[in-house]
Amino acid sequence: AVELIRRSSAVPTRCERACAIIERSVCNQTRLIDDLLDLSRIMLGRLRLEHELVDLQDLVAVQVEALEQDACRKGLEMSLEAGEGPLAVRGDRDRLGQVVTNLLTNAIR
Repeated sequence: AVELIRRSSAVPTRCERACAIIERSVCNQTRLIDDLLDLSRIMLGRLRLEHELVDLQDLVAVQVEALEQDACRKGLEMSLEAGEGPLAVRGDRDRLGQVVTNLLTNAIR
């Protein structure tokens, strides 16, 4: 629905803002549902973790970029200062991403 509104001939600023709010809400709801599904899998002993080498620096940078607009709306500025080269850890990329997202989201609140 948001894409249809945006594809219309001229989308006023007010509609564009509404579309952005809808998209953020959908992302937040999706993240909440995914977290609840993970909790259910954990409780049932069915959560499978993929162990792989993950560049933590890259993972954090992606999450910071994804949440920059949320921070800006709250009057906050997010930046990432990292050392040279990758910071490799062994873990589940998706779960580590969830942890970083939750930490950053809580910090923004």
